[in-house]
Amino acid sequence: MKKKTPIYQGFRVLGLLIVSYLFLWLLSAKTTCRLLDPWATYALSILLVSICLFFVLLFDVLIFPWDYSVFGEKRRHKTPHGGLIYAEKNTFGGIGWLVQIFGLITFKVYEEGLLIELEGAAGTFIDKHEMTEFETYKLFKKYRKKNPTHAIGGRIYHTCPEIRSPITVSQKVYDEVKKVVKPHKEREFF
Repeated sequence: MKKKTPIYQGFRVLGLLIVSYLFLWLLSAKTTCRLLDPWATYALSILLVSICLFFVLLFDVLIFPWDYSVFGEKRRHKTPHGGLIYAEKNTFGGIGWLVQIFGLITFKVYEEGLLIELEGAAGTFIDKHEMTEFETYKLFKKYRKKNPTHAIGGRIYHTCPEIRSPITVSQKVYDEVKKVVKPHKEREFF
């Protein structure tokens, strides 16, 4: 499925520029002595937005393949049709080349697979038939049993073209996905 020309992305950048300019203007205007002149406020707001956009675009390219990134032509799939089994919001995890992402990722386990939502990006659904292999950690087994939502459970390898492999998830998400994907190939590492 191809993307339509996203004019709204230009409006998002313009909105970020306006918000950062207003923030910096309020910072400089509400003091007794002006900290920043108007041109410095413009320059700092453009610099601030440029740095934020750089990191957002960098993360997007590291997590999603080029065709499914912001620059690509293809659109990612959003939500499955089956019932929700388990959801873990604003948690940690790893996707592809980004090993750990803290607080920006949401995992939702459905009867049909795993939905991954990133803060500020479209979600990606991995069908249970696309999940090929599971890796579990040997280390910290006692800690994982005590804290299943706060401990790294393992990695899920897949063949979904929309997102890079592997996906690193918590112990609870890992166990719920293993229940959905049967039969599955599992191995231990570390």
